[in-house]
Amino acid sequence: MAYCTIADLIARYGNEEILAIADRDEDGTPDELVIAAACDDAAAEIDARLAGRYRVPFERPAAVIRMLACDLARFRLLAGRPHEQAIERQKAAIALLDAMASGAISLPRATGATGVQFESDAPLFGPEAAEDFTGGVR
Repeated sequence: MAYCTIADLIARYGNEEILAIADRDEDGTPDELVIAAACDDAAAEIDARLAGRYRVPFERPAAVIRMLACDLARFRLLAGRPHEQAIERQKAAIALLDAMASGAISLPRATGATGVQFESDAPLFGPEAAEDFTGGVR
């Protein structure tokens, strides 16, 4: 499941750049299959890096996942001729994914988190109940 689309790439990097890097048949329009492959590859990398911490693929990915997918897809579309900004964004994307995978940072409202969450009513023992529990000894 791709986390970005051609519309996301155009919104982020502009039609001119996407046309320049994704119009492989030179017909004046970005090649949808080329872009889909780059977006799928970016999603596969994201899933591979985060699978140890989150349930992937994400059903509703956080906005940061779309941003990272765009950076990774763009890097792939540049295929052997990436410019400095694309290289830096790709490196930053990988660093951020690695930080998420290690638990140094977490995805906001991640829908695919594998951790267990507990919900509870009021605590059974609190300061007001301490005397009952200890028999008045403090």
